[in-house]
Amino acid sequence: MSERRRQRSSAKTRKRKVRFRPTGKFYAVVGGFAAIVILLILLISGIKKAVPAENGAIRFETSASGIIIRSENLYQTENYGKSVFLASEGQRVGTGTIVADVYTWDYSDSVVSQLKTLQDKIMDYQQQSLLGGSVSEEMAELNKQIEQKSDHIVRVLEGTGEGHISTLEKELRALMDARTSLLYESVQVDDTLSGYIEQEATIKARIDQWKKTITAASDGLISFYFDGCETLLTPDNMKKLEEKQITDILNGKTFYTITDTTASRPLYRLVDENEWYVVMLSDKKIPEFDNSNIFRVTMNGETDTVYTATIDGFTEAHGTYIYYLKFQDSIKNLLLARAVDMQISYDYTGIMVSEDAVVESGGQKGVYMKTENGKEFVPVNVLIIREGKAIIEPIDLKSGLSTSSIVYE
Repeated sequence: MSERRRQRSSAKTRKRKVRFRPTGKFYAVVGGFAAIVILLILLISGIKKAVPAENGAIRFETSASGIIIRSENLYQTENYGKSVFLASEGQRVGTGTIVADVYTWDYSDSVVSQLKTLQDKIMDYQQQSLLGGSVSEEMAELNKQIEQKSDHIVRVLEGTGEGHISTLEKELRALMDARTSLLYESVQVDDTLSGYIEQEATIKARIDQWKKTITAASDGLISFYFDGCETLLTPDNMKKLEEKQITDILNGKTFYTITDTTASRPLYRLVDENEWYVVMLSDKKIPEFDNSNIFRVTMNGETDTVYTATIDGFTEAHGTYIYYLKFQDSIKNLLLARAVDMQISYDYTGIMVSEDAVVESGGQKGVYMKTENGKEFVPVNVLIIREGKAIIEPIDLKSGLSTSSIVYE
């Protein structure tokens, strides 16, 4: 019986768990070990890794809407009833070039029609009076050339022919003047022809009383179309424009109307071909525009024509940024445009480093460059940062920072 009790007691002893009671010394050891681990992690994370800079490129692209500001002068004349444009839209003209005839309100289309009919009669009479020979052959050749040139102009207007209308019209006028001169030189004036010529002079004198010939006041590209914003949207005034005004113009608002009782009205404008601007809105600052770069710009999806622009400053109000882009390319294809959609791009090239290598010291951005004596802080301009990479340039070109430098990140 006592043997059986001893066996039970021995089994209970084997099943009893040993409990560990931590002491203050144990906590001190564990805490010290944890502190060492944390210190090692901090030391490792704080070590700057030395990596080589490289020669790289990052493309900047953005889209925006804007309004065109042209360097132009608007010319007005006394309110008129009819105008005949003698220069072509978009033609380069010089001071004194005849650009249009304008007629007073008592102008009569029927009288002008009478003159045209009479002039046709005179030409027919003169051609019938030719006696043949070389003069008749020369006249026939001129008539043929005039007909061909007229057909060419019609095809260009219809879109089935090639050529510049202004050039073709000048060539046609020259041919018609040559024909008139040949007729007056070759045909003797008899009583009938003399009577026709007197009638022509009388009608011309009457028309001249209604007509005023306008010449270009200066050099430039001429345009006879207006959108009502010419006096508001000028280079001198553009930096005074507010966001609402720009938005209104982008939405097609104009600022004046012409009526029959208006004392004067615009007739033409002369545009400086190679100096113009685009004013654009942005809801955020565009850091890339802070650099003195020449940006590539395409307008309204016309990728075949690439313009170049520089940034002529910006203004900011209530979180909206207004940028001013300056162009010196020909504006001829945009002579009638006001609102445009732009694609703007620039390829930044040069010293490329990791974004982590760019730090700030004393309010100045820069990188730490490896030197023979350790490392040196080099102030830089950050041209662009994209996807963890940055293109930089040293403020001091003698700093030694280059695409072969070692920097810390």
